[in-house]
Amino acid sequence: MPRTWSFGWKVSAALMSVALLAVAIGGLGIYTLRLVEAANAEVVDVCAARMLEVSAMRVARERRAKHVRSYLLSSDAKYLGQMREARDELLGRLDAMSRQPLSAPEREQLEAIAEWNGLMQRAWDEAMEMRSRGMPIEAILPHFQKSNAIVRGLDDRMNAMFEYEAGALSLKRREAARASTWSAWFLGGAGGLSGGSALVLALLLSRGLRSRVGPAIDRLSASSAELQSDAEEQALTSKELSATTAEIATTMRELSAMSRQISASAKEAAQAAEEAGGSARSGDETVKRAGGAISDIKGEVERIVGHMLDLGRRSQQIGGILELINDLAEQTNILAINATIEAAGAGEAGKRFSLVAAEIRRLSDRVSVAAREIRGLVERINEAAGTTMGATESGSRAAMEGASQFVEVLSAFERIGERVALASSAAREIERGIEQQVKAVEMVSVALSEVAYAAGESEKSARKTLGTSAELLEVSGRLAGLVGWKATA
Repeated sequence: MPRTWSFGWKVSAALMSVALLAVAIGGLGIYTLRLVEAANAEVVDVCAARMLEVSAMRVARERRAKHVRSYLLSSDAKYLGQMREARDELLGRLDAMSRQPLSAPEREQLEAIAEWNGLMQRAWDEAMEMRSRGMPIEAILPHFQKSNAIVRGLDDRMNAMFEYEAGALSLKRREAARASTWSAWFLGGAGGLSGGSALVLALLLSRGLRSRVGPAIDRLSASSAELQSDAEEQALTSKELSATTAEIATTMRELSAMSRQISASAKEAAQAAEEAGGSARSGDETVKRAGGAISDIKGEVERIVGHMLDLGRRSQQIGGILELINDLAEQTNILAINATIEAAGAGEAGKRFSLVAAEIRRLSDRVSVAAREIRGLVERINEAAGTTMGATESGSRAAMEGASQFVEVLSAFERIGERVALASSAAREIERGIEQQVKAVEMVSVALSEVAYAAGESEKSARKTLGTSAELLEVSGRLAGLVGWKATA
């Protein structure tokens, strides 16, 4: 290798050479293995398969002979069907093998088997035909025994083909064994060449390794010592950070619990404010209805006062009429007295007129008495009307005062409703603020948990780094021992 190459380039070149050699050896090994596999496949797939086919044909022939004998003895049609199945199986195997690529000897043997099989089948068909016509077995037996020579000839052809295939199988196995031996020798030689090349390359590389790796070992030892010191400081700092973070996390959890309590209290206050607002609105409606009722009472009182005033006017009119009636009664009484006097002066002729005048006087007196009674009633009505008007005016003033007070109460309820709405809104704002504070505290808690986890991971990493630095120091010492380098640090 050129002296200007770096150690990495030299190692790469050596590894590339070994890799190329390994690829070449692997390719040749694959080729030889494929040859061996092909030989084995030919042994198994061709020769062994044909031996199995010949054996299967012999089994089918024996089965057919058994069914023929059973039919001749019993004349049972089921044996005839079983014989035909065995015959068809043998013919099918002959046909399948004839379509395979066969050598000339194999083709001749297969044709001989087919020919002898046809002769045997014709002899058996004649015997079964005779049996089907009702001939006794004693008459058929000589004919059937003549076919034994044909059966032996067929068996000889099958045995010959089986032995031929067995010989071919043995030959292929020997060829496969030779190929495997050659492949093993080839791979062994190639492996030895590869090992020798690798050994030479290792010797060449070891010469430059000491001069190049020694200073690197010194730098590695110094860096490992510094890394160990930094890792110890980082582990101590991470441990302190974990403890501080744990204390802060505990405080934040307590703050979160207090915030939740405050949020619950604010929610209760908001609910109480809403209930008070509902009560205030209900009182407002009640006061409005009461104010309307008082307004109605006020109107009724005013109408009663009007009616009383009208009654007073009517009483005065009745008084005037009574005065007129009283005057008329006095004048009538005077006229009656005058009429009585005139009737007395008239003597017997004015006697009837005197009776009428006396009756008129009595009527006028009764009218006067009735007028006085009516006047007394009117005066009492006026007094009652006056009393009623006074009471009505007092009730009207009380209703007006009550209406004004209800207006003040209504205004007070409206102000209460406004204050309650403000208090409810403020409670809701407080609740939302506390909820945001709780969320913020929870986020801080999560962040602190992440910080604590990161601190723990940092401490673990520092511990790992500390262990790694110690291992690096140990490795640098071992490497120095391997290359025979005396470390300066």
